[in-house]
Amino acid sequence: MSSTSKYLKYSLLAINTIVCISGLVMLIAGAVTLSNINGQKLSRTIGGYSLPAGSVICIIFGIFIILLGALGVYSTMKDRYGLLNVYSGLMSLIFLIQFITGAVALGVKNSSSFDSYAEKVFAHELNINSTHEIERDFYQTFFQCCGWNGIRDYMLPNNTVQAVDSCCKAKGCDTSEVTQLFESPCNSKLIGASRRIIDVAGSILLVFAFFNLTSIILSVILARQIRAGYQYT
Repeated sequence: MSSTSKYLKYSLLAINTIVCISGLVMLIAGAVTLSNINGQKLSRTIGGYSLPAGSVICIIFGIFIILLGALGVYSTMKDRYGLLNVYSGLMSLIFLIQFITGAVALGVKNSSSFDSYAEKVFAHELNINSTHEIERDFYQTFFQCCGWNGIRDYMLPNNTVQAVDSCCKAKGCDTSEVTQLFESPCNSKLIGASRRIIDVAGSILLVFAFFNLTSIILSVILARQIRAGYQYT
């Protein structure tokens, strides 16, 4: 076997090993996130999107990636022409999903309407009339902020403030005393965090998309060599 052929086969084995590891990472990340969500009782939807459902999808996709990587390793080691074609076809589908999703994510992040969309998703959760108290308290405590637009979101008709405990700078504060509450509004912090998360997620998807494209090209080349009757010794 020539050095080029060895490089081709070993490269494909290495790539699919990494694919299996990445699938395992996704599986663990989804499981840990789901556990944390359940532990914090963040089981409601945020802006119409289910947090637990997203974690379950991550777990399922992780399992699929592990199986796909294992298929790539097996078909490469055993020189299975048919299985390599199945592998390259499935990996092509994954490539398209990753590339389109990553490109859309980065496009949405840079969209002029992103701020207004984020406000639509989060604003109604961060005020005195919130129906999702657990999510509201989580965001305000984590970002050390109070209300979407600031403390005035907790202003009563008589111009007094009646905030919630998650607005307190110190535990057990007087929620009607403005000086004891976080001054910062949550809007800029949540919008900024959302942009960073989408930026990282979109970039990772594009990197993995082109990584998978490499595996597709290598698997197609190997399949053609096998079909041509190349024998590995």
